[in-house]
Amino acid sequence: IRNDARVPDLSSVEAFKASVLAADKIIYNTASSGQYIAKMLDKLELTEKVAAKSLILKTGKAVMEELAADTSGGAIGFGHVTEILLHKDMGTRLVGPLPGEIGRNTIYALAILSKAEQGDSAELLAKFLTSREGKRLFVETGVL
Repeated sequence: IRNDARVPDLSSVEAFKASVLAADKIIYNTASSGQYIAKMLDKLELTEKVAAKSLILKTGKAVMEELAADTSGGAIGFGHVTEILLHKDMGTRLVGPLPGEIGRNTIYALAILSKAEQGDSAELLAKFLTSREGKRLFVETGVL
């Protein structure tokens, strides 16, 4: 949302649905996060109810730009946490994750190929990514 917008209630699925219905505008993209939002809105039987106030853009950055430009005070934008945090200097902010029942987590895996040409470098990278500092950076940037 914009920094000065009313805060949607994410405490439960029902509260989230009420917040979406009360929003002045719903903004998401056609990329993977937006595809998830479209399916979620459909599953919650909200698609038709919010169709007239939905704006679907190409990228997460475009969503954040549109959200920042909206002065209604009631627009809700959706995107990956990393995208939202990347553009927070536009005057927008992350409210939080979706309620657990409708949220989505991404699982990351790491492997080093036994015949990797730069196995030593890959191992150093793996050690950093799994270190305390690596985890701190993942959390700070919204990856975890």
